[in-house]
Amino acid sequence: MNNKILALGTYYSNDILYDKQTNILYKDVNINTNSNKNYLVVSLTLFSLPIVRWLTQFLHFENSFINSFILFIVIFLTFILTHSLVKQKFNKLQLEVISLTDYEKKEFLIKEKKNTEIAITIFFISLMLSIICMFIYLLISSIILIFIIFGCSFLVFLTLELSTFERKRIINKLIKEVEIK
Repeated sequence: MNNKILALGTYYSNDILYDKQTNILYKDVNINTNSNKNYLVVSLTLFSLPIVRWLTQFLHFENSFINSFILFIVIFLTFILTHSLVKQKFNKLQLEVISLTDYEKKEFLIKEKKNTEIAITIFFISLMLSIICMFIYLLISSIILIFIIFGCSFLVFLTLELSTFERKRIINKLIKEVEIK
């Protein structure tokens, strides 16, 4: 991910990004043609449920070293997947300066402030849930917990990779700038 560009949110189906060096708002001019992504995710989830159920019945490890190793591999793969997805998204950016009126900018920033607060709340819930599920997995080694850990860890790493805490700070700074005008 480019360290000087920060994704702020979406405004009327335009991805809005912020350049930390120049303090300029940009929009991504790439047209997203993957409207079937949501259906793909739902389909893969529904098709994987019977497999997870089958694995839960037949795979059960009693060795704590094997359980710890599996847990480490899942967390490592989740981190690699998250990092590569975010990097891929940011490498495809085609930026164009966006000009918003003060009213539009304030409307966008207030909406994104709420979204950022929701994202941070989900981050802490996912973090706690992953830690709890890790301890439970080490005790009972159920495969379903691996998938829960993967999902929660993905949300945690995604929040960190997208610099959500810095995003909140910048949004608050931009709101103050708009209110001063």
